[in-house]
Amino acid sequence: MGTATDEYIERLASVDPATNVHAEILFDTNVMMEIYTVADLLKLGDELGSAEAALGSPRYRWRQERSKHSTVLAWHVAKCRQVVGILGSEVIALLERIAGKPEPGKDGTSYVLAASRVRVVREFVLIPNGWREGGLIEIDHRKEGTQADHELLRIAIEDKLPLITWEGYSEGGFSSSPKSLRNKAKAAGVAAYTPKEYLEAEGVNVDEQCAEFVAACTKGVDEAKAQGMLGGHEVLDDIVPLYRYILLDVVNDALAHIPRPA
Repeated sequence: MGTATDEYIERLASVDPATNVHAEILFDTNVMMEIYTVADLLKLGDELGSAEAALGSPRYRWRQERSKHSTVLAWHVAKCRQVVGILGSEVIALLERIAGKPEPGKDGTSYVLAASRVRVVREFVLIPNGWREGGLIEIDHRKEGTQADHELLRIAIEDKLPLITWEGYSEGGFSSSPKSLRNKAKAAGVAAYTPKEYLEAEGVNVDEQCAEFVAACTKGVDEAKAQGMLGGHEVLDDIVPLYRYILLDVVNDALAHIPRPA
């Protein structure tokens, strides 16, 4: 059965192995999910009643922070031409669980939403501006969860690479648990950051980059539509209003019409 990530899988599998070996920064899977998915954010917004109500909710603001800073981080490292090392197999597996291509007669909203993010944002916004990602080679791709974390940490230690993760950071702040990937990494001498911390360390003006990303996204969506991406599905028209809301707090009537996952 095909999935919403078919082309992503094909491109990831075809990445030059030499590029993978020379990853310059590591992204944990939870960061990649924030870059490529938005279903949880939409569902939480609906639970809170309206876009305006969501912006006043601490819980929503925390989730928005994750999405916003992960997106800006992807934009920043793309422009810096940094090669991002990821747990390719785990990323793919999670994307398929969230948005596998539906069987005939089943709801396809999740599929279309994920496909629009993975294909349009990745292929028409990030890649043209320098985005390079590669599944790490010298790891056991059969592992997921905590075992996958061990693999990522091992690579970070061996290759002395910065590790970007949201693990250990919740609505209540940072966890002191020595079992979290973040704290394990710091204990091992690895430079571990949340996306927000990394952007601060790099001196990135997040507000400026949010506006820049939205402009690039507007151009990318126009190009995707011109090329018939996703058959010109109406969800393409929802991408820019969604990012204007997540990144700029701009409430648009279009938000109410964005299809929600089942």
